[in-house]
Amino acid sequence: MSYTSVHKFQNGPGVERVIHQENSTVKWMGFDRILIEAGTSIEYDAPGREAVLVLQSGTFSATATYQGKSYQGMKGERGNPFDDMPYAIYLPPEGVVMITAVTDLEFRIFTVKCKEGNPPHFIQPKDVEVGEPGNEALRMKRQYRHIFGAPGKKNDNITKLLIVGESVSCQGGWVGYPAHKHDFDNHEEYPLDEIFSFRLRTPSEKGGYLLQHSYGLLEDGERWDELQVIESDDYALGLGYGYHTSMAAPECYEYLLWGLGGEEKIYKVKFDGRFDASNF
Repeated sequence: MSYTSVHKFQNGPGVERVIHQENSTVKWMGFDRILIEAGTSIEYDAPGREAVLVLQSGTFSATATYQGKSYQGMKGERGNPFDDMPYAIYLPPEGVVMITAVTDLEFRIFTVKCKEGNPPHFIQPKDVEVGEPGNEALRMKRQYRHIFGAPGKKNDNITKLLIVGESVSCQGGWVGYPAHKHDFDNHEEYPLDEIFSFRLRTPSEKGGYLLQHSYGLLEDGERWDELQVIESDDYALGLGYGYHTSMAAPECYEYLLWGLGGEEKIYKVKFDGRFDASNF
């Protein structure tokens, strides 16, 4: 049995349904991707689910409609997610957004089963909470960007269920260390799906890679380890179980787009007890 599902993008134009319950280990979440060319438009909706669309690159304008009301004025530009802060659109169940590409563009999208959402909402870079925790000498310093944060964090009241953000590693550094998990409903953790999507900044055109490690410890059942080698920007991972963390190879940088969702928006995670999470 594989606990981590790995999904390679097809890179075709339009909407690609990358991760869903039938092809992954996640129970509640999904992951979509939009690629459209300059001068074209596309309509996106996710019936029965709330969605968060995060711009990866390009220039766009968009209008959302929900319950007979129009939400206009959504527009933004992003060169790349290593250097530029995100723009994002929150779309409730039964909401629809029309996106027009001024230049070629890409959105990556998290969805989760949801009965009733909040009104559409547009996030600009000024709305994002940014921090740089960790120890650079130990290659654990990173930048986080909370787009729609966990309870008590930035923009936590906009989504009903989704928690979405970005992280960028230092050169050759870790993201999400020590590893954490959220499998069980107890005083330490709460069951949440998590989906990762990656980008790499490499030292040359020859490329590079990052390592994604997922694992279970004996105290939580069977011991298992799964290691994925990510060598391009064309992958997303469904993480339904276990501890997870990732790191870039020396000279490389990792961009991680992450989303979490479950039956309720309760954020409790358990860290690998072999390490002191307060140090990082």
